[in-house]
Amino acid sequence: MGKIIIITLQPAYMKYFYIHIPAKFKDWLPVEGTKVQIQTDDLGVLETSFYPSEEDGPGIHRGGVRQWFKAHPELKKGNEVRITVIDPKKYRLEIIK
Repeated sequence: MGKIIIITLQPAYMKYFYIHIPAKFKDWLPVEGTKVQIQTDDLGVLETSFYPSEEDGPGIHRGGVRQWFKAHPELKKGNEVRITVIDPKKYRLEIIK
């Protein structure tokens, strides 16, 4: 697929270990609760899932996302990450430097 989502991190993302994805991208994501793989440069492949939000868009949380944030304590508000859609159950997560 190769679709790319750029996310600007907010304090709550680091505090609660999730990444909010704007509603305009929800059609690029699987249904609620679908287990997905997130490829990273430093931690390899992490397992996580998507959850929905009717009001302001979906997000990824739990599982590997917690591990990824803990591995990157340098992240702060305003940093950007890139999520690349590889296929409906595989994504790539990168910090934009």
